[in-house]
Amino acid sequence: MRFAILWVLLFLGLTSACVLDACAAPSSGEEASSLSPEGRYQRYAEKVALIDRSAGAVFSAFDYAALESFQQLADSNTKDPDLCVRFLTISGHTSRQRLIAILSMYKLSISQYVEYVRKLVGLRDDGLVSSDELVKGLFPRLSDIVFENYQDDSVRSLLKAVEIRGDVRPEIKSTIRDVLSGEATAKRKSFDRECCSTGK
Repeated sequence: MRFAILWVLLFLGLTSACVLDACAAPSSGEEASSLSPEGRYQRYAEKVALIDRSAGAVFSAFDYAALESFQQLADSNTKDPDLCVRFLTISGHTSRQRLIAILSMYKLSISQYVEYVRKLVGLRDDGLVSSDELVKGLFPRLSDIVFENYQDDSVRSLLKAVEIRGDVRPEIKSTIRDVLSGEATAKRKSFDRECCSTGK
């Protein structure tokens, strides 16, 4: 009997993280499109909080990317990117929750990405996001959108606007210049060839 109880407790412990992750997914009868703007925002904030709780000891962006609930949040961001912007304007969220919100914006289209980061620039001017958060938005950890589209006029204009800011660290300015010149993209392609070559 004692062994059976211990086995049940162990099973529950192993599955608790999975249960929390599953809870982050909205039911089919609770689609965000049927909610009011305020309701959609509350749903968004709840998703971020649930991901935070279910993630446990996460050490990298790729750990978050492995969570189904994080992927669902990233997908929903493409339908309403402004939910993240609003989330970042509201105090009371932890730094990790803010990071989750920013990391989950990596599936945006080029036009959505440019508009989103320009709004982050505005939030930075108002003191609502940190310089580090702005940079994380500019260079999404889970996306190569900047490197793949550095020749796009809107992306280049955005990069130049951030590069001239006084609150951007010198090493970030240097990275932006490398991206604008195409050097950063060339280096990444060279690394990919060497890393993934079948002859290595």
